[in-house]
Amino acid sequence: AYACGIKGMDELNLMCLAGMLHDIGKIFIPEEVLNKTGKLSETDWQQLRAHPALGCNHLKKFEQIPELVLRVTLEHHERMDGSGYPARLTGDKILLASRICAVVDSFDAMTAFRPFKNHTQSIGEALRDLQDEEAGVKYDKRVVDAWVSLMQRADKDGAIPQGLQAEEKSELGRRKHERFPIECPARVHLMELSGKELVE
Repeated sequence: AYACGIKGMDELNLMCLAGMLHDIGKIFIPEEVLNKTGKLSETDWQQLRAHPALGCNHLKKFEQIPELVLRVTLEHHERMDGSGYPARLTGDKILLASRICAVVDSFDAMTAFRPFKNHTQSIGEALRDLQDEEAGVKYDKRVVDAWVSLMQRADKDGAIPQGLQAEEKSELGRRKHERFPIECPARVHLMELSGKELVE
């Protein structure tokens, strides 16, 4: 968010909150769908695609949830070309915060182990997919460029153990590219709930 020009501390704090809550709708998706091995059926996908709206509706029950967080929860699967869901929004109709979440969330999904996936991508493969195939079509190119730049800087600083170069695809199975730590500096703001007020 900061690399995309969001500099205000209040908005950065909201981005952090949105990042933590954007997938909360998955608590309403059946566990057998989330943990299913093998290919998901169309019915499974329909249930999975309901999680943005379910999450947004759930968060609306709490008065203190800011509008930005609600929109990111609802819009993080929208795509610039209108191919996303749930509302098939296009371009600038998607909040910048939601476009940022879409890139990072997709990168996370590409590089994470999922029960229904046969291959987990390396960091380099995922970045190339975002850059070469998706930037400017499904994702905001400015956001993709900012994310790639941050990851390249982390690689240069030695924060990514395996490096960004894609490894040869092998037959080692779906766990070839498991999750690994990335060490990078971060701004940390400790917050606590005091009554109904959020206190920094």
